[in-house]
Amino acid sequence: MKLTGNLGRQFSDLMAYIVLPLGCALLPVKWSERMLRRCARRGWILKTRSRQASDTAARLMYLADPVAWRQKWRLVELTEARDAWFILLGRHEALLEKVRIEGEPPTPGEGLALVGLHWGPSVLALAAFRRLGLKPRFVYRNVESDIRRQAPFQYLYLRLVVRVIDRCCGGGAIAVPGAKAALATTLEGSETPVLLMDAPPVRGRRVLMVNLLERPAPIAADGIELLANRHARCTLFAMGLDDDNEGKQLIFTETVSADDPRELASKIAAHFNRFVLHDSSQWRLWHAAHQLFKLDLNT
Repeated sequence: MKLTGNLGRQFSDLMAYIVLPLGCALLPVKWSERMLRRCARRGWILKTRSRQASDTAARLMYLADPVAWRQKWRLVELTEARDAWFILLGRHEALLEKVRIEGEPPTPGEGLALVGLHWGPSVLALAAFRRLGLKPRFVYRNVESDIRRQAPFQYLYLRLVVRVIDRCCGGGAIAVPGAKAALATTLEGSETPVLLMDAPPVRGRRVLMVNLLERPAPIAADGIELLANRHARCTLFAMGLDDDNEGKQLIFTETVSADDPRELASKIAAHFNRFVLHDSSQWRLWHAAHQLFKLDLNT
């Protein structure tokens, strides 16, 4: 049973992260989107993982239609992979033309930071930021080597995403751990650090407690404290599929100049709650929700 399940996982990952997005790269953008929606609707790609995600989400909130929820989750995951390959192959300008910008993009300059979350197929946001003259420098965690043994095709894809991030950042992406000095230097110049603040904190690191989905949850303190201590202009953003799944929205919600780390953490938590409560199927970290919300996986 374990061998069969593992082979199924590897085949699904191969199709979702390698074969399907590369096939989309050979098609016009409209055709590729039709293919993604069809595969997400039929559900055989990423079937198990989408069910696990919806089961976890259902422990924290009410899902009116779990079948539609899983379909949307698969579409987000498949679209993110397609977009990453398009960027790598230099075809992303056609995708950017279909991104609708809502809110006022921030003015580039010293002391600006873009703060978001793992919501929606958002790797394309880095290319959009670059087009807006924001000179992004994305702060990311290195891919853990353990994934290579458990899910080699997903590991290959995640390594590809790191290359995509670095390309969108002009070679200046910032890896964690060891990001503090580079982040501080970036805030003092014309480039813009981009941080996603909703990942479960690394064990042993300092945290700030916030309210996420009406539950107490920890978020990493170091980055928030650095932004507050440097009096950074923090523009909150999100990028995801629109409600009819026909296009993408890059949404700039507000710019916060918070000197108090707890005040900034509270703003980030409200940003998380706004988007995840609006469409929880687009949150891409349900596989790690048990760490953030202290869920018992055996119950």
